[in-house]
Amino acid sequence: MEGAPSTPANPQYPPQSVSSYSAQGGLYPTPPTEHQVSVLPPYQGAPIVTAPPVMVQPAVTYNVINATLLDVPGQAICPKCNQQVLTDTTPVSGALTWISCSLIAFCGGILGCCCIPFCLNRCKDVRHTCPHCQQLLFIYKRM
Repeated sequence: MEGAPSTPANPQYPPQSVSSYSAQGGLYPTPPTEHQVSVLPPYQGAPIVTAPPVMVQPAVTYNVINATLLDVPGQAICPKCNQQVLTDTTPVSGALTWISCSLIAFCGGILGCCCIPFCLNRCKDVRHTCPHCQQLLFIYKRM
């Protein structure tokens, strides 16, 4: 077999010795000891370039001092005129008013009794507005 090719040595892979494999089947190389560990020099790459800061405009926020604005006036800061105010309250018909009216009518409300929830402020939602600029600050919904 003159023309049989011989196995050339592959220059990409270094030859491995039999002693680098463990005696437990020869599947994994043994971990290096202290004498075999090499320390790499610190990285000396390009300098870090920082971008200029990005300016972000703040969002419009509603600053409510008393977070429990219910059906009575409360302290708040108006976002339009930036003043601390005691809110004006106005009752307006809401979901509870209409549901109460419908239930009374369904149960046989006679002689216009289904209109009673529209006369009771306890059944209505409450709108809180600024007394200076009339800006709507909050709506307290009963339902």
